[in-house]
Amino acid sequence: MEPKLKFFYPKVKSVDIVNRRMTVCISKSEIDRHGERIEIQAIADSLEIYAQNSVVLGDHQHRLSTGKSSVIGHSPPDSFRVLEDEVDIDIVFSINENAETYWINFRDGHQKAVSIGFIDLEWRTEEVDGRKIYVTTKMELIEVSCVAVGANRGALVKGKDMFDRYAEPDISASVKQAVAESKAEFSKEISNLKAFCEEGFEDVKSLLITDSGGLAERLLGGSPEPSDPAGEEKKTEQIMNDCREISNNS
Repeated sequence: MEPKLKFFYPKVKSVDIVNRRMTVCISKSEIDRHGERIEIQAIADSLEIYAQNSVVLGDHQHRLSTGKSSVIGHSPPDSFRVLEDEVDIDIVFSINENAETYWINFRDGHQKAVSIGFIDLEWRTEEVDGRKIYVTTKMELIEVSCVAVGANRGALVKGKDMFDRYAEPDISASVKQAVAESKAEFSKEISNLKAFCEEGFEDVKSLLITDSGGLAERLLGGSPEPSDPAGEEKKTEQIMNDCREISNNS
């Protein structure tokens, strides 16, 4: 049996920019533009199966022509909420090129519709205002898609609800954590440097004192005359003191 598609405008109840997550309505208990309706209980009964592979696709594409994955995100099963007249889920967008386009469009309000792909298992007809309505009473939810056009009139996005949520996101906690981690890493490096300097003090001192004849200085283009050992001792002590001062101030 061919899967059927139903299009809805979600009412975005929250947008979490940091975690690329938003809450949407995937179905409303009302007649859509095609003269059809899905019972809320029919979707609720199908959520357990959908939870086993809760994929979110872009425009119902089960496979891209490029061979790349068509999955742009998923819906965490613990986010499923069955209300009196609608079903809500959270969508967590993946980090890939295809998903990025949909995420930006939804985040910035350019795109507002979602759609469900399902297999119609049981249905009935009823008459409403002299019109015959097709009602789905049992179905298997296969996937949720982000789409450009919706059919359900009642589940409209209210711009204020959407934009107020992410206009000034609270990212202070994550920023503070990053700063703390960087500070800790920097302190660790400073401690390693100080330890290295302390261990190398005596070696440096020995090298400078034993070169009292000024061989290193002459090789490096300095004075060819041997230097005074007592003077070298004083220079060595001065160098060591300068190193200690630099290390203590780090």
